[in-house]
Order: sequence, then C-alpha cells, then structure tokens
Amino acid sequence: MWMIVRTKPRFEKKIIPLLNELSVDGTTCPLIATALTVKVKRKWSDRIKEVEIPSVNGYIFVRYAEGIRKSAKIKALCKMHYVPGFLSMLTRPGCSSFDPQGLATISPLELEILQAAAQISKDSIIPAESEAPQIIVGATVRIADGPLAQLNATFKVDDIQKDVPTLYIDKGIFKNAHFKVSKELLEVVEKDPVK
Repeated sequence: MWMIVRTKPRFEKKIIPLLNELSVDGTTCPLIATALTVKVKRKWSDRIKEVEIPSVNGYIFVRYAEGIRKSAKIKALCKMHYVPGFLSMLTRPGCSSFDPQGLATISPLELEILQAAAQISKDSIIPAESEAPQIIVGATVRIADGPLAQLNATFKVDDIQKDVPTLYIDKGIFKNAHFKVSKELLEVVEKDPVK
C-alpha cells in the first residue's frame, strides 16, 4: 500500500530524491517515493516543449522498502516531516501522522487508475467515425479503450460540457477526483442513475 504525502506547490518532483535517499539507523532507502506525472506540450514565446508535470498536484506517494522493521518505519515517518517541501501525511480522521496505522493509504490498483485517468484525460484520440454512446449525468461508465480499459474500473458521470463528460472516481482515498474523457472511449454500465 502507498501512503499519501502532501507537498508544497511545485515540490512534487523535488522531494522524491530526498525521500528515496533518506537513511534510518544506517539503512539507506527505507522509503520508495513516486509522483504520478503526465507529459504535456507547453508553449513559450520562442518554442514549444514537451514537459512532465504532476498529474495529481501537491501529492506524492510513498511506501516502505521491503524488510523494514516497525521501529525504522516510525523513525522514517518522523524524518519525513523535516524534508524540504513536505507539508503533511494524509491520515484517517482523528489519527496522527506519526502513527503508521493511522495513515491513509492507496492500493497499487488505485494508483494505476489515477495514472491512467491522467494519461487518457490529457490526450484522448477521438476516432472520427465512431459512434458515441448516450451518456447522462449520474450514469456509471467504464473506459472501453486505452490504459484504463484493462483495469475494468467504473466511474460516475458528474457533468457534461461541450459534449465531453467529466468523470469522477467514486471509491477509495481519491474518491471524487475528476477527469475528462471523450465519450467515444466510454461504455455505459448503468444508464439510469435513479432507481
């Protein structure tokens, strides 16, 4: 399971090497840190360049390396709070960020879903001749093509603007995270949200 760390703005990529090099009791790398990123094209006055930006702004994901003792886990949690760019750990309600049992976590599958949602939202290709399904707000849909198709995850339709639905994740720690996707890539699981 991955723990969720809030970072200062634009520190997502800077904090990762610092956490990956953290040492506890002479053991280096008790933590493995990663950020979800997506490549986008950015335009400056003199050029267009492809850059890698965080797909979940202000958050990175951290897990313990294999074979770390409980005492080392607690020490690593304490040391994380002093890393430049670190703001806080996401915790369960009423729990301390120094208690490993009270930390909010995300499964590897949920992490894959978030990354795939960011990828598909950024650059979905709409086939010109494909027929889009009828989608209404509140419907449950599944992605029929692209990286999210293999995960068999379902999403809720929150809004439709300019014929582009906004989907949201309806379970897990990132419940209510929103992203846009082309209608042509969707398959309706449950049409009528009102029963």
